Amino acid sequence: MNKFTVDISQEQANYLQRLGADVDSKVFLIDRMFSNHSSDTDTTLFDSVPFKHYMSEYEKAQFEWEQAKLEFQKNYLDNKVKELTKLENPKYSWMINDYLSLKCEITML
Repeated sequence: MNKFTVDISQEQANYLQRLGADVDSKVFLIDRMFSNHSSDTDTTLFDSVPFKHYMSEYEKAQFEWEQAKLEFQKNYLDNKVKELTKLENPKYSWMINDYLSLKCEITML
């Protein structure tokens, strides 16, 4: 049993997808700022209030996303994986490739 899937709820999928999309949208904006000013010799953009605001918002979103993933693993996946593998302390990684499928892929380490 190297790989298997665990069902997740619509609520779990929606929450994790929303947080991930929030991080992605902030990364996109910051990346766009870098791209638009990549050849600037003046770096004042990166000291500007808007850039610092976007970076702060990104950091908050990234933290919330990472915390949500940890909570999901601790409060849901750990119990499911223990139940399915019959291991007391299973070592695994996980990924949700398609939120619409309501499946989380587990890979045993």
